[in-house]
Amino acid sequence: MTKELSPATSAESVARGLTGPSLSFDLAAETQALLNSPLWQLGGHTARTLVKHQDFRLVLIVLKAGRRLRQHQTDQRISVQTLTGRVQMNLPDQISDLPAGRVLVLDKAIAHDVVALEDSAFLLSLSGVPAERSGHATEFDALTREHLNFSRLLGLLEAQMALFHRGEQPDYGLVQDVFFYLTNYPDRFHHPKEDFVFARVAERVPAARVRVEELAGQHRRIAESGARFLARLEATLNGAIMPREAVERPALEYVALYREHMAFEEQELFPLGQAHLTAQDWIDASATTKREDDPLFGDLVEERYRSLHRRIARDAGCDCEPL
Repeated sequence: MTKELSPATSAESVARGLTGPSLSFDLAAETQALLNSPLWQLGGHTARTLVKHQDFRLVLIVLKAGRRLRQHQTDQRISVQTLTGRVQMNLPDQISDLPAGRVLVLDKAIAHDVVALEDSAFLLSLSGVPAERSGHATEFDALTREHLNFSRLLGLLEAQMALFHRGEQPDYGLVQDVFFYLTNYPDRFHHPKEDFVFARVAERVPAARVRVEELAGQHRRIAESGARFLARLEATLNGAIMPREAVERPALEYVALYREHMAFEEQELFPLGQAHLTAQDWIDASATTKREDDPLFGDLVEERYRSLHRRIARDAGCDCEPL
């Protein structure tokens, strides 16, 4: 049975820059690192963004045989180059078989999905500046920046679970701080604002109502997955003996679900919001949803998060200290 996945679900590295005048990669080593990832071993799909400029992005993706990146389209030109294995691109009017060494280039706005016929690794490139957005793009830019911050934390969590998977000692305090933040600040401030504006999107675009309603199920699954992991983590810290996978699997499920959720919003709903929301909608959103300074990524870092903030800054190559 083919399992559908979001094309943007990613295990992005938080320890290196994605932009620069010159970037070089050992693709064999990068691929092997993804294949060693617990997300690949347990879920059969992971990815890493290698380069990210405003007008160009390069992503390395690995898929187990039978896994599918669900149908999507973009306002940028793309190419898919198979490095190992064999993938199939399904287009509106053709099916393209891409064995290792083959590349396919698509113009803008062509719907497609990708199926792995064998265990495969491929490069996805996106080029060109995204289409002009409405004057409310800055509001969605702010939400996207918060998504990037959440992705950094998910990357830290995944790295700690990789240590756990290898039998090494993870930083349990760091893991607890990551989970405390992700189950507090986003749920209290980020998600309510999204819920408000997406409800407005559903009013303006009735065809989007099903997608907006799907978010509630995603939020529930993320919360349930996080609760399972926290319960097992706390039991482990209190001396309970359980199989390693019983702790590891819910953590990686949480990472995958969270990334899938953010990708769904950015690909399916943000473009609709940019096209259909008004300035008054954002005024109403601000008036009806609470707002508080981000305790980790804001100007003033709360005491609880100082160690986590220093870790993020170190991984980003920044010498800054929290205020």
